[in-house]
Amino acid sequence: MSTATAALSAPRAREKERWLAALEELMRNIEQWSAEQDWQLARLKKKTIREPGIGTYSVSDLRIRTHSGVLNVEVVARDIVGADGRVDLVSFPAMDRFIIIHTGGRWMVHDDYGRARPRRWCKKTFVDVAEQLTKPL
Repeated sequence: MSTATAALSAPRAREKERWLAALEELMRNIEQWSAEQDWQLARLKKKTIREPGIGTYSVSDLRIRTHSGVLNVEVVARDIVGADGRVDLVSFPAMDRFIIIHTGGRWMVHDDYGRARPRRWCKKTFVDVAEQLTKPL
């Protein structure tokens, strides 16, 4: 356990561990499903996130090259209003996005404009969203 985690209360330390485990699983899904689509994937430089409730942690965002464009997978934070974490899927360079929200122990995908119903995180949702974000105009 890191010094930063050791300084947290036991409930906050467990909350941080659950968040990091959920992030790790999400990133593994993205890596596996991208490889199955024959998309190129790169881990970007580690970044440090500091949050009042759970302290400091390091994560690497991802860059995905689909057959039609580029996406970034950007970890936003654990401590967000109304949920237990957020990761964004952002098209590059258009900067359109879908928001992946962790709530109730599962991930849900929301469009950035709130026009569509949230979708359950699964391979089909990921591939659909990635293709939608990178489709040529």
